[in-house]
Amino acid sequence: MRQPCALDAATDCSSTLGSPRGPLRYRRRSYGSQLMQRTLQLAASTPAPALPAKAPTFKSMRTTRTDMTHPWEDCIVQFSSPVYLVEEDDGEVVLDIVRVGPTDEPCQVSYATRDCSAKADLSFKATAGTVYYEPGEFSKSIAVPLISNTRWDTHVEFAVELLEDGLVGGVLGHYLHETRVKIIDDDTFPSTRFKDQVLAQDFDSIPRLGLLWEYISRNLGEPLVQQGTRKMLLLAVLDRPSDAKESYAESNLRSLRGQGLFLMFKLLLNLYILQFVLSQNFPEEELLIVQETCPSSSRRVTY
Repeated sequence: MRQPCALDAATDCSSTLGSPRGPLRYRRRSYGSQLMQRTLQLAASTPAPALPAKAPTFKSMRTTRTDMTHPWEDCIVQFSSPVYLVEEDDGEVVLDIVRVGPTDEPCQVSYATRDCSAKADLSFKATAGTVYYEPGEFSKSIAVPLISNTRWDTHVEFAVELLEDGLVGGVLGHYLHETRVKIIDDDTFPSTRFKDQVLAQDFDSIPRLGLLWEYISRNLGEPLVQQGTRKMLLLAVLDRPSDAKESYAESNLRSLRGQGLFLMFKLLLNLYILQFVLSQNFPEEELLIVQETCPSSSRRVTY
């Protein structure tokens, strides 16, 4: 007896006339599940197409600054972390230099610090040296001393880099041949003179003049501010009065700089004229009189 198929069930309209929905729904589900099982069986029995064989390739495992195409031979020397966080009062920062790969041969690498926003002899001590690895060793630690001060400053950083000069028995890592050390400053602004009051939030007990002096001292302690202050004072002292031929903007700019010694001498001269020259009770022989000989007439001109 021929088994009904999904096509017969779909085209036989007479079988659905007057029949309840329940048996029809059951027959459709059974036919559909049989068709799905048959499709999966055919797909499983069909062999997959053979892929063309590829020649084995060697990818360089050496993450070096100069990529190589041959297999891994030398060890990689690099820092264990790209960034180190340290507080100013810690005294020093300890960095780990590791080598990855074959460690059966000795290795050596040199290192040195480099200034960034943190400057040597101000935030840290310049450090340089060489690390030696014996056969089997894979990690070495170096220490960079930090300099602590009582002045508030932003978070600064400096770099420590591995050098290619003097590198023996290894290659430098492509990314981790350099690391950054971020120094976190924990001082209060503008200095630590009122640190206890600031931590206790007792701001009313801080003297205003003392706080102002600490703020001025903190600004004048910056080299850039010192240079700018010297230039402004020099311009204020040596600047000349504005010329009538200058434009209005140039005159205002010059007036903003100040006249310095010129204004002071002008004020003293006015006081001298009012108190001594125009005074009738002051003797004439004691006045400051400037005389000049005229070359054309050989006469003396008194000012």
